[in-house]
Amino acid sequence: MSAALLPCAVLAQATFDCAAPSAPVLDNPVVLGNGAAGSVTTGTLQNALDAGGDIRLNVGTSTIALTQELVVSVSTTLDAGGATLSGGNAHRVLHVSNPNNLTYTFNLLNATISGGNSRNAGTTVTDQSGAGLWKPSVNEAWQAVTIRIFNSHFAGNTAVQSAQDDGGGGAYVTGAAEFSVIDSVFDNDDGSNGGAAYSLGSKTVNFFDSTFSNNTATGSGGNPGNGGNGGAIGVDGDARNVNFCRVRILGNSSNAYGGGFFTTTYSAASFTRILDSTFDSNASVATNKLAGGAYIQGSPITIQGSTFSNNQAAGYTGLALFGQGGVLTGDITNSTFAGNTAKTGLGGGLSIQAATSLTLQNLTIANNSAPCTGCFAAGISNDSSPLTLRNVIFSNNTGGNIFNPWAMQTPATTGSNNLQWPLSRGSGQSEIAAAPGTTFADALLLPLAANGGYTQTMALPANSPAVNAGTSTGALPTDQRGVSRFGNVDIGAYEFAPDEIFANGFD
Repeated sequence: MSAALLPCAVLAQATFDCAAPSAPVLDNPVVLGNGAAGSVTTGTLQNALDAGGDIRLNVGTSTIALTQELVVSVSTTLDAGGATLSGGNAHRVLHVSNPNNLTYTFNLLNATISGGNSRNAGTTVTDQSGAGLWKPSVNEAWQAVTIRIFNSHFAGNTAVQSAQDDGGGGAYVTGAAEFSVIDSVFDNDDGSNGGAAYSLGSKTVNFFDSTFSNNTATGSGGNPGNGGNGGAIGVDGDARNVNFCRVRILGNSSNAYGGGFFTTTYSAASFTRILDSTFDSNASVATNKLAGGAYIQGSPITIQGSTFSNNQAAGYTGLALFGQGGVLTGDITNSTFAGNTAKTGLGGGLSIQAATSLTLQNLTIANNSAPCTGCFAAGISNDSSPLTLRNVIFSNNTGGNIFNPWAMQTPATTGSNNLQWPLSRGSGQSEIAAAPGTTFADALLLPLAANGGYTQTMALPANSPAVNAGTSTGALPTDQRGVSRFGNVDIGAYEFAPDEIFANGFD
């Protein structure tokens, strides 16, 4: 699916096709090693990096136990050929530097980066960031260096544990022209913010076809405070574009905001895009902080074809959106919010605050909960933002407070063709319709499952009242899975078709 199909305002990044860049083809590279483990030393590799250009390691899948961090300072493509570069839990692995204020690109291919430890590096918390890869910006040209990581694995790297804006166990990048991760895995990394990766002040941050799992933001208190934002990924800075394309954010945790992802920016000069991505089983573990799946503040957004499921936080759990300090406008389309829990607050599925305008189109919002005695708005917690809801299913979102709405706090100002259930909360009071044009009926949703496409969805049976009951206004020609419409548009993120061939999850 092309994000160029999305109805976006003319903002910082009106279109982005989510096509992953191809890994560079090495041109007459310098080959280090004779195929045997131990045939490349730290010094030999550093000498090659000093010269730059294309470098290929020939040590098989063995581990090079580095005796010191490796420094990149000129245009370089390093193909590790499946080898591991290890810091031995004693020092950082890679330092991307720019002492001569050059404009250059560093490409890293086919590497495992592990055992990086920057917790005792230098004298400042910034020095102690980026255990796997560190790109600082002090006294260096701003937004001049591009970093691209292809088909690599960052595992078990640990950075500074308590700092307001620092961390990045896997990677910490400040002031880059571009930081992109393609077809890679980050797992079991930790740092104060952005357990896997943290970017501050970079112009473009892209994630393609990658998985971030079991990473931890170890700080506390947020900002101001001692960090703990972005269990997997954190991005801060204005006039930046962030793109998630077919990314899986799984089982990460934070001690403050954004168990999976945290970002804050300050104007319409930025844009955040999430396409065909999954945020599942992430958690903000603090008793008074928010957003288990993703926390996005001050940024125009487009979210399409994505699933936020089984995330946990004190409140505002699956996806938390804030306009304060910037601009919140855009659309969420063909997406599913299921099984998220706001443990002691509101907004199990979504929270929306201070939006300028936001359109929710063809969403399935189901089985989210806000179980504490005073808790409600398990589907959506909305302050009073001007929202448009079309073709949205609310199903079995439940709160502990039976005297306040469960599906949505503060109904949308405009909408049509929505489906909501249940009608009663058991208090003798009826639920308030989430938007104009809402029908109360059970959509008969099937459990969240792999029904085709990049993300899990909740299928509709043939007898669901959602089938053929939607409006074509604003609807894309395909559903969340990329399946074409059949008959009239269905309500929700899933389109029922009687002759589907992808029911077993084959794409």
